[in-house]
Amino acid sequence: MMRRTRIAIAVAALLLATAVRADTKPEAAALPIPQPDALLMLIRTSVIAVGQANAAGNYEVLRALGSTRFRELNSGDALAKTFGPVRELRLDVSPVAVTTPVLTDPPTITEGKLRVYGAFPTTPVEIPFGMLFEAEDGLWKLNAISVGARPAAKVAEATIPLSDSRASGKVTVKSAKPDTLKK
Repeated sequence: MMRRTRIAIAVAALLLATAVRADTKPEAAALPIPQPDALLMLIRTSVIAVGQANAAGNYEVLRALGSTRFRELNSGDALAKTFGPVRELRLDVSPVAVTTPVLTDPPTITEGKLRVYGAFPTTPVEIPFGMLFEAEDGLWKLNAISVGARPAAKVAEATIPLSDSRASGKVTVKSAKPDTLKK
């Protein structure tokens, strides 16, 4: 009888410890700024996801790709409303798949969030973007995004390395930040 009691207590303690561990979320592991190719992929796929959502009129996949916080704050309908003005422009974002973006600032991590601002220098309009990524499950996941269109502009001479096997391996830095996503 005593042995059964000890086993029952041990099992109860193990179950309690498991339940406590499941309820407490571990601190998000700090992720570094992605390597240039990975950063390029994050930027491109995020803008393309917005473009596909606009084309389909369905923002649920874009929402599902975001961080937990992004999903909590944005319903598919809310994203549709937010991107309505861009959708009305019928902006073709497919050139971003083969165009290297121009960053307005080097990517930074502030309060555990990766911030990226820039534009794809496409013509006749360029595609400005602002993105905020959050570390979740060992990956950078979309936390906020702004995508727009503006007349194409010439770029400054400074560069930030951002490799792309099909490009020069440099990203041009412009002096002005896009008005698309406030810091």
